[in-house]
Amino acid sequence: MGKAYTSDERADIKVRIMEAALDLYHENGAKTLNIRELAKRTGISPGGFYNFWPDKDSLILDIMKYRTSQKLDMMRPLIKDSYDDPIGFLSSQISSWFTDMKYKLDTRPIYREGMTFLQNTSNDKSNRFLALYSGYLEDIRDHWIKADTIESMDITGVTNVIISVSILLSNSPKLDAAYFEDLINSYISAGLHLYIKVKEH
Repeated sequence: MGKAYTSDERADIKVRIMEAALDLYHENGAKTLNIRELAKRTGISPGGFYNFWPDKDSLILDIMKYRTSQKLDMMRPLIKDSYDDPIGFLSSQISSWFTDMKYKLDTRPIYREGMTFLQNTSNDKSNRFLALYSGYLEDIRDHWIKADTIESMDITGVTNVIISVSILLSNSPKLDAAYFEDLINSYISAGLHLYIKVKEH
């Protein structure tokens, strides 16, 4: 019978396992997760891992969500500096997310594995991941409307811009690297202009 954890203990252990998984990848470029080593580093039994995730793919998806959530939390305080050029601000933020992700996909196997899993996973799991972006976009839209900066923002439309860029990103090896960043930036800017109506002052 598995050990019963409080909700706080479960949350703490999950974070420790995700951080340990990232450390393992960054230390030795492992091509697959070693559950025994993760358990050893986090002080649980190897079988105890399955109290938190049904399989390694689910862990990888949660690692991507965890890192995305951290990045979005860091960006929220910057919203106050975006009122003069909301589309330019958000375009720059999305571009920076994907530039960073492209580097990770090219250099760290866990991110390429996670992107592949995300593409092949069920819509329900994929939607839970994308809900992180929707929450951030709702926050930024509310700030902009309150500041009288925009008239409207189609959250679903902007979220689909992000989804589309992630599809381009997953296929980046097929594109000429010299043009990739320009293509991404142009696509993001054009998409945001479709779905965000800025107020004329």
